[in-house]
Amino acid sequence: MVKPPRAAAAAFDAAALRRRFDAFEVPSFGVEEEVFLVDPRTFELAHIARELLGDGRPGIKLELPACQAELVTTPHGTISAALAELGAAREQLVG
Repeated sequence: MVKPPRAAAAAFDAAALRRRFDAFEVPSFGVEEEVFLVDPRTFELAHIARELLGDGRPGIKLELPACQAELVTTPHGTISAALAELGAAREQLVG
């Protein structure tokens, strides 16, 4: 078995990792959610992402394949704020 060099092992010391983690003043959270677009009558995948989204909508991106979209949030200081923005993007997509 190959052992990591001493410098690399020291970088993963628990106390050093804790200091690095604690050094950030305010953590931020962002959320991404992949969604599939379906025909409401047949529930088959609907290849309509480009038509539905046009040149784009805030918080919603085109994905490949054409039956898929990605909902994305901006970074937030709390999970609840990120989830609220994700909920708004969901509403926008179905509205």
